[in-house]
Amino acid sequence: MSSKEDTLRELYHYLPSKPAAIIFAILYIASSFLHEYQYKATRPQKFTMPFVLGTTFSSVGFVTRSLSALKIGDPRTLWRISTMFTLGAGPTYAGADYFVCGRIFSYVRSAAPISPLRTVRTFIFFDFLAEIGVWVGSGINDSKDPNSARTKLGVNLVRAAVIIQLALFACFVAVVLLFQIRATSRGFWRASHQQSGGTPGWVKVIYTLYASSLLIAARSGYHIAESFLPIDHPLRATEVPFLCLEALVMFINAAMFNVIHPGVLLPSNPHVYLLANGMEAEDDSPEGTLEDTRPLKMKILDPLDIKGLFRKKQQLKPYQQRPFAGDDEMMSESIIMLGSRQRQEFR
Repeated sequence: MSSKEDTLRELYHYLPSKPAAIIFAILYIASSFLHEYQYKATRPQKFTMPFVLGTTFSSVGFVTRSLSALKIGDPRTLWRISTMFTLGAGPTYAGADYFVCGRIFSYVRSAAPISPLRTVRTFIFFDFLAEIGVWVGSGINDSKDPNSARTKLGVNLVRAAVIIQLALFACFVAVVLLFQIRATSRGFWRASHQQSGGTPGWVKVIYTLYASSLLIAARSGYHIAESFLPIDHPLRATEVPFLCLEALVMFINAAMFNVIHPGVLLPSNPHVYLLANGMEAEDDSPEGTLEDTRPLKMKILDPLDIKGLFRKKQQLKPYQQRPFAGDDEMMSESIIMLGSRQRQEFR
């Protein structure tokens, strides 16, 4: 057995499959190019950029894994790069879900349990911590001495990162579910279905977020179990669990958003929002959107806009008001009059 094979077995605990690594590298590269095309085609929908980053990370991870399987280059360097980018792709896909959620909250503003901007920044902050944990933990991991303090620190950082990510997704699903309950109770869900004559685009994106959350949670659960199990356990000593619960699961997640792309299904204008009668209106104000028009100093000192939580309640915006009975039959040309009509406040 060659020395490179010995090193590969030491690093991966098995010999990585050449065909599997190459196939997934090609699949992720294809998905990445498609996400890049969709991102450019749906501008100014900048919130879809994390999909491009996530698939790019996965592509790099599996290209370097392919080189390792083909015994090209230094196996230890390639293993580190592959591990960092493969594990780092998970929090990036999660970040994409958070941005999509924020965009939906800015579209169906009256049903949002948290402001869109605060939603995105809160989840992204903790997701960023998970990303740092993955990159640092994978980077300092010294496979030559599995009992060294350096290796133990690296493993513990990765463990903490995937646990944070799993906890984040539990909170994320709870927030999305609360949003769905509010949207249903306030009439948005039914009215949107009636107006579209089927399943409206934003509802399709909500269902896709649920599916994505399950996929990423399964992937995180696998990595948590893997990090605590002994090296000779089948979950670590064979490649099939990795291919099924990392490679395949994350590709399904990436491809799913290629097919059901939020940038296509949601309005390109971030100032367009949904009314309770299922029609759309437009408000040039940045309030309720993902825009932050505060001074740079406040963006740095108070990124979550905590101060905004304590502001006095202002006059209700049109998107916070409930239409009178009969408004469901209004023509779209009459939408501009909605802001001037007296309406009943949500209770």
